[in-house]
Amino acid sequence: MNKEPRFYLVLDQGGQSSRASLYNQYGECIAYNRQPVQTYKNQGIYIEHDAYEILHSLEQAMAQVFQQAKTPVDSFITAGLATQRASIVCWDKITSQPLSRVISWQDVRAEQWLADLPVDPKRIQQISGLKLSAHYGASKLHWCLQHIDAVKQTYDNQRLAAGPLASFIIHSLLKERPCLVDIVNAARTQCLDIRRGDWSDELLTSFGLPKQILPQCTGTHYPFGLLAAYPTIPLSTVTGDQAAALFAHGELKTDTIYINIGTGAFLLQPCDENDPFHEDLLTSVVMQDTQQTVYAREGTVNGAAAALNWLAEDLHCSMETLLQPYSQWRDYTGSIPLFINTVSGLGSPYWYSGLVPRFTQQADSQGKTRSVIESIVFLVTKNVELLAADAKTTQIIISGGLCKPNAICQWLADLTQIPVLRPNTTEATSRGLACLMAGLPGEWNDTHQGEQFSPCQHSTLQQRYQRWKTEMQTAVDSVST
Repeated sequence: MNKEPRFYLVLDQGGQSSRASLYNQYGECIAYNRQPVQTYKNQGIYIEHDAYEILHSLEQAMAQVFQQAKTPVDSFITAGLATQRASIVCWDKITSQPLSRVISWQDVRAEQWLADLPVDPKRIQQISGLKLSAHYGASKLHWCLQHIDAVKQTYDNQRLAAGPLASFIIHSLLKERPCLVDIVNAARTQCLDIRRGDWSDELLTSFGLPKQILPQCTGTHYPFGLLAAYPTIPLSTVTGDQAAALFAHGELKTDTIYINIGTGAFLLQPCDENDPFHEDLLTSVVMQDTQQTVYAREGTVNGAAAALNWLAEDLHCSMETLLQPYSQWRDYTGSIPLFINTVSGLGSPYWYSGLVPRFTQQADSQGKTRSVIESIVFLVTKNVELLAADAKTTQIIISGGLCKPNAICQWLADLTQIPVLRPNTTEATSRGLACLMAGLPGEWNDTHQGEQFSPCQHSTLQQRYQRWKTEMQTAVDSVST
């Protein structure tokens, strides 16, 4: 007789690190470990990770968590995995050897090929729920087939496997070496029919991709297999990082916009599967089990912490140095430019990646920091306005590493005139995945514990936001007409 899990091992593989957490049956995180992961950048277009390093970082994080917790690995533990959704990798399904680096969701190397592709972007969105973009997996997978000799040779030998990062991790860490991927990560390839929950022959033909190299699609809850390093622990749940974060604070509410703000900022609002597609937003699958498929309307901001990293590199300092004196940049009264935040390309609602980030005028480091922070809040606000226009919105719940400065939360409340709640638990991806694994127990809900930011009138900030919208639209129009 199977016993209910007493512990939940959460693996969260992100752009800057791999994290492992162990939760008990009461929703308490009893052990946590973070292992940094290096990002390789070339010309601002090629953005990659080393596949072996990612696997090693996950293995190290798991080992450290079990050492901290002093919990026997056979103590009725189940595991879950959340990954960057649009990152992809190719590997040999016989030897398990990676044939490419992990190509990051931020990478747009195939943008020109995609722009020249004779497809109907509206038809692509109708099937996949996504705007046609080189940020998603299809163009990356095609690029690998065309440009990496090892990938081409392995395909000719009928040994090629390729797909979302999650599928490679599943294959590599599980004893059975399966070729599987959950529906949430599969959808970010832009090759999935999100209504049917399986690969679309029409989309695969459009992108020139062979179906046989792709993993089998599953729901988010599925018997994926057993961890090779800990063969008593089954992997029961796999999803995308932002989809997991959506479930961090209990049962989903359609009147709430959930924002997870880290390297990028992702805004999700649950919606009915029959809702029409929004021209400027995404429709995302966020969970599927045997009873239901859950969808959300999504806005994306590519340049959140990525924009601060961009500024830190330009100023030859760390992002922590920029954020440390946040009370100074919050109250800064010097020259503050506006920042055209196109770091990692423009997501919703502009959907353009051909603009160089720039300030509208010269400023010192504090003025630039304030400007970049404002631009992140402005982009988020623009997306909130689109989401709130289609659905009644009574609150915003914000999480992620970049929500910690109070000014960011207050500015967002002031600009949107919607209350912003920042729960005490801001590691939303890990907690959300644990909640999903446990079946969303009501007693785990922690939204009553946190800080509320009530809207205030902030005329100066509103005026800067209006000016920023004009500057941003002018910049986009200058290259798209």
